[in-house]
Amino acid sequence: SPTNQFAYVANVGSGSVSAIDVTNKKLSNVFVFQPGTEGLAITPNVKELWVANRNDSSVTVVNTSNGEELAVLSAHQVAFRVKAIPSGEYVVVSNGMSGNLSVYNAQTRKFIRDIDLSTEKGPQPVPVGIATEPGSDYVFVCLAAYDEVAVISTKDWLVKTRIATGKEPDGVYYSKIKS
Repeated sequence: SPTNQFAYVANVGSGSVSAIDVTNKKLSNVFVFQPGTEGLAITPNVKELWVANRNDSSVTVVNTSNGEELAVLSAHQVAFRVKAIPSGEYVVVSNGMSGNLSVYNAQTRKFIRDIDLSTEKGPQPVPVGIATEPGSDYVFVCLAAYDEVAVISTKDWLVKTRIATGKEPDGVYYSKIKS
């Protein structure tokens, strides 16, 4: 989490999330959902854990302090990953088999829009990993079937560019360190 006090682990098979107290190096809590728990994101204020469930195409929002389920939001087919935008205004979800990225208002937990990521390469880009750059207006989404990353502006939610990658990109992380 942004406070570096907890690490959250998605347990796909058991459909749960383990909260690990990093300071004391022990399991603190287990949030139980259903099999298919996949992507995780903590909101910048550290109050909510957003959990993507690929099996039932939903996103569950949980209060991090007491484990209370705050909302279950509809997503699209195979909700893989979820990412809170650093500003705290939005949360995005990659829908692997629907070929799009869903945008939600983080405060109201309301769906805003879908961004279609398909091109002339084919109808199914398989969006997976998501990264953001703190202080930036861009979201980076790996498109496994297209072998590229789509760069999306959070100002107008349009794809601004696409960057070629290696075969089947999935995980992505932003770092200030140049390689």
